[in-house]
Amino acid sequence: MTKKDLVEEIIQKIPEGLTQLEKARYIYIELGKQRRFDTRYYYGNSSTRKRIYEEAKLARLNSSKLRNKRTITCITLSEIYKIALKQVGIDCEIVENGTFGDKHVIPIVSLNDEKRGKLRIRADLQQDLEAIQTGMSTVEFGTINRFERNYNTINEDDLKIIDKKIGYIKEDYRDSDIDIARNKVREMNANESLEYIFHNSSLFANIHFNGQVERRKYYTFLLNTLIPHYTDKKVYMFSCYREKDKTVRTASTAENRDYTLCAFSYEKDDVNAYLYSTKEERFLPISLEKLQELQDEGLVLGTKRKTKGVNLLKRFINSYMRQKNRATNKQSKQDREI
Repeated sequence: MTKKDLVEEIIQKIPEGLTQLEKARYIYIELGKQRRFDTRYYYGNSSTRKRIYEEAKLARLNSSKLRNKRTITCITLSEIYKIALKQVGIDCEIVENGTFGDKHVIPIVSLNDEKRGKLRIRADLQQDLEAIQTGMSTVEFGTINRFERNYNTINEDDLKIIDKKIGYIKEDYRDSDIDIARNKVREMNANESLEYIFHNSSLFANIHFNGQVERRKYYTFLLNTLIPHYTDKKVYMFSCYREKDKTVRTASTAENRDYTLCAFSYEKDDVNAYLYSTKEERFLPISLEKLQELQDEGLVLGTKRKTKGVNLLKRFINSYMRQKNRATNKQSKQDREI
């Protein structure tokens, strides 16, 4: 199924009787479920990002090719949203916005809503991808920040009513589960907290991430929200990867990498490590010995030279392996003496 088919499928499934605002929201949510941000751009250096940005600008000139893109940047996703809105008679312009980095662009949607009259709202879908793919409330649809004063806002309660109407949520967002978890981990130590988060099914049930970027951003949000007092102190999470083919040279190293996530916590010398399983779509416990084996087989911890937590985890792994080797050698010596 092509992207053109996917866009048209969204349009065809719009429920009857929706206002323009509700249609714009429905398309926003459905597109957010399908797309993933470009890992080449996310993990790339400045030259790689510039090249991909220019590629995205060229892609705008070919709407049929654009609609075939599942992996997106802010430019391509904004254009796809604009195309979909146009099909239901809603105007949209794309403007540059520096809030999230240089040359970031966002759609501005112009509505003549039956209930609210004329509206101009911002709809930065790229920044809401992980929220939509996890059933959370969004923060970039119908909102403004201190740099933007010329747009209308949508009340959170009104947006929740719309989200129920269009079928995005039944009763509440996943935010409520996160609030419950925040209270649960309040008195836990670092190891207990991370174990609880990664084993609490209400935080990851029925989630399907389209890509690594959305996965990383969601779990980063969870750790910063639930255990900010431990994050980057006794709890760390970072990306890791394997080279798909070491013989292949590509314009972007990220194109030749399979990414996942690694996390660990510690209390004194007690270390708990986890590796994200894309098959299970959750973090699973992993021993330090197994992590060493995976490194020997090509797993690279961290994507940058000074990724927070990587060197600390490597020290824990090396310390464990030295102790294990000493114990093995001692046992071997005892066996020879018998």
